[in-house]
Parts: sequence; structure tokens; C-alpha cells
Amino acid sequence: MTHDDPEKSGPNNGEGARYPAPGVSSPPEAQPDPDARKTPRPEPVPTDLPDPLTLPQHDGEDDTAG
Repeated sequence: MTHDDPEKSGPNNGEGARYPAPGVSSPPEAQPDPDARKTPRPEPVPTDLPDPLTLPQHDGEDDTAG
């Protein structure tokens, strides 16, 4: 992408000036996750689900409507 006005495009060193988007602050300092060594608990499998719905089977060209 080129600009007509070199003053608007920033320095000509191949890297344009980079600024954060409006409303975006710098990221917080990296902190170790205190729960990283704990393995996650598996979620319980629900047992009260209804049977899954199935679609009618189509037999190919011989299957005609009506």
C-alpha cells in the first residue's frame, strides 16, 4: 500500500508507525496461572437427554413422492 504524501505514511524504513487501536490498553504483565498444574475435572455426562432425532432414509431414484 502506498501513500501519496510521505509525511502521512510515516518513516520510509519499511515499517510504518504502529499505534494501538483506540480504547486498547497495553496487555497486563504475564502472571503464571495458579491452576495450571491442576487437571480439569471432566464434566458429568447428562443422563436425562431425549433420544436423538433421525431423518427419514432416502432410497435413491426409485423413491418418489406420491
